[in-house]
Amino acid sequence: MIDHHVHLGKDTKTKFYLDPKTISNRLDLFNLKGAIIFACPHQNNSKFNPYEKANNQVYSASLINKRLIPFMFVHPILDKLEYVTKEETKFKGFKLYPRSINQEYSYDYISDRRIIDLISESKKPAIFHTGFREGSRIKDLIWILERKDSPVIFVHSGDLIDEDLQRASRYPNVYIDVAPLNTMLEREFFVDKNKRNKAVSKLNVDNILNYLSNLFGKQRVLWGSDSPWCDNLIEEGYKKEIEILEKMRKLGFSNNLFL
Repeated sequence: MIDHHVHLGKDTKTKFYLDPKTISNRLDLFNLKGAIIFACPHQNNSKFNPYEKANNQVYSASLINKRLIPFMFVHPILDKLEYVTKEETKFKGFKLYPRSINQEYSYDYISDRRIIDLISESKKPAIFHTGFREGSRIKDLIWILERKDSPVIFVHSGDLIDEDLQRASRYPNVYIDVAPLNTMLEREFFVDKNKRNKAVSKLNVDNILNYLSNLFGKQRVLWGSDSPWCDNLIEEGYKKEIEILEKMRKLGFSNNLFL
């Protein structure tokens, strides 16, 4: 079992912060084999290659602790192709987030970017932030599923938008990351009730896991904490997310993208 969703370092918008020692200690405490780590989404360092410094910190942490699996945070508009081409060999996968304070973008308008060609052709997994806003929904990324046959991970349960999840479930390389499920339920982050399937008209952990496993199977539904967001948004956030992991273990979810 691994944590599939950990932001390392400092987020300049929220001021949330997580250091390598803390996540390493959590791996020991909760008997986790590893964690996928990537930068925080909001960075103020540079107009171009805005995640360069944060990516370096993520990679350095992975060299110190081999259980930390580094993913490269990529901005398809502000990153220079030369930078991504040179640095991506250090990382096990990619992470994209369309709503950064550097420059927001819409998923349905970036398909012709050369950096997207690199990600599409790579055999490495790619993690995409998804939510209810137009331009960051799963439906806005269906085009990449026509081009990429290695793992594509949509996070935050795709905001439980049934139309999007039904379409994505037809692709065998699509995975759904439920991070941070307890946090999203407690903070009432699932907002599009009219777009949900009747199976999750009543929102609770059991209904959500049953609904997603019926669509994707227990091999393609992944657990993650979304630390340090869970730590700051609800009390005992990481522990509350571990409760989701324990339930998934008992229900037979494999919860390891790298098996």
